[in-house]
Amino acid sequence: MDYIILSTLVSVAILMLIFSYDISCQWSKNLERQTLQYPEIMQIDFQKTNVKAVIPRWHINAHGERCQTNFSFNYLTGAGEW
Repeated sequence: MDYIILSTLVSVAILMLIFSYDISCQWSKNLERQTLQYPEIMQIDFQKTNVKAVIPRWHINAHGERCQTNFSFNYLTGAGEW
C-alpha cells in the first residue's frame, strides 16, 4: 500500500492529503517512518503537507469507539456531507 501511494505522489506538490482506507487507524500509525524506507523522490514532506487518515463511512461502524472518534469523516474539517 505504501509503495502505491508514494508512487502516485512522485513530483506532485500537495498541501493536504486525505487517505480514506478501511484500516487507516493501523496503517497511518507508522506512515511517516515507513516512507523513509523509500527513495527521497517518493517521500511525503510531512512538514509541508497536512496528512489526515480516515476510515470510509460504510466501514467505520465495524471499528471501536476510539477509531470512530479519531478516524471519522464526520469529525474531519472540510469534509462535506452528501
